[in-house]
Amino acid sequence: MWSMPQNVLRLVAAGILGCAVLGFTLGVTGAGPRSRLPGGQSGAADGPPVNPAADALPINLEEMPPPKAPEPEEEEEAAVEEVAAVAAPPPAKATEAPPAPKPAAPVAEPPAPEPPAEEEPLF
Repeated sequence: MWSMPQNVLRLVAAGILGCAVLGFTLGVTGAGPRSRLPGGQSGAADGPPVNPAADALPINLEEMPPPKAPEPEEEEEAAVEEVAAVAAPPPAKATEAPPAPKPAAPVAEPPAPEPPAEEEPLF
């Protein structure tokens, strides 16, 4: 193990402390003015006064138009039949036999894992 002279350690510690103080100072001085939450009171020197929006109106749900009427059921039934006709496979001929399934190949079992070798202790 190595060591450094005490004077060098003090110099390094002073440099680290100086960097920390300088960083804190620059962070405090570079921060913007304090923010306000909506509806909060503004101070005298915080900036311009709050502008109340005179033209703002609350949302009135009673004046909303009613939802659109649903489509007739006849159109829905026709659309369902059309989708079913497109999705259905073509009918198979009665003279054709379905193809025979391929025989499954035998699955080889993986070899059993070997037991771990005994290790010698490190100490």
